[in-house]
Amino acid sequence: MSEDELDPTVHKLWDLATLGIVPEQPSPDDDWTYKQYLDSFIYRDNQYWVRLPWKLNHPQLPINHFMAHNQLRSQVLRLQRQPENLKLYHEILQKQLDKFMEVVTNDNPKEGHYLPHHLVLKNSATTPLRIVFTCSSKTRQSSVSLNDCLQTDPSLRQRLYDVLLKFHIGTYGYTVDISTAFLRVGL
Repeated sequence: MSEDELDPTVHKLWDLATLGIVPEQPSPDDDWTYKQYLDSFIYRDNQYWVRLPWKLNHPQLPINHFMAHNQLRSQVLRLQRQPENLKLYHEILQKQLDKFMEVVTNDNPKEGHYLPHHLVLKNSATTPLRIVFTCSSKTRQSSVSLNDCLQTDPSLRQRLYDVLLKFHIGTYGYTVDISTAFLRVGL
């Protein structure tokens, strides 16, 4: 086989369509979401700030103070039976308060949408307790959640495939923990 014949064959082998991966078509809201991002992007207090990417004409989020408060009370009551986990929960919340959480100063049960959370307990030395914020929680089955109101990004499958290919091409591969870098982004 000549080099001229080999080139299209190799391209076909590595073609994403051969693997069943085809890029998604951008939705009409993608341009609006990108413009919203550019209009809200600022650098303040040594951080980059952006607004949450709301859907165009998204429904109104319900007031959920009662539900979030009850869920928190339930978590604390359950943790009081396990003092070591209650202490760990408190430490994690303190770290998150220092980094990105805000204290609600005007705790009015008749306004606002709160972000409830739940705990995941694991038999792990590094992360025995993890706090998971529940953006999909709804006050009623017919109401909306925060996830329902936020624009989602296009699929990352294409980009992930590119990353994996580039990782295999080189001689060395590096991984890093960039979690602290994301604390430089405020919402």
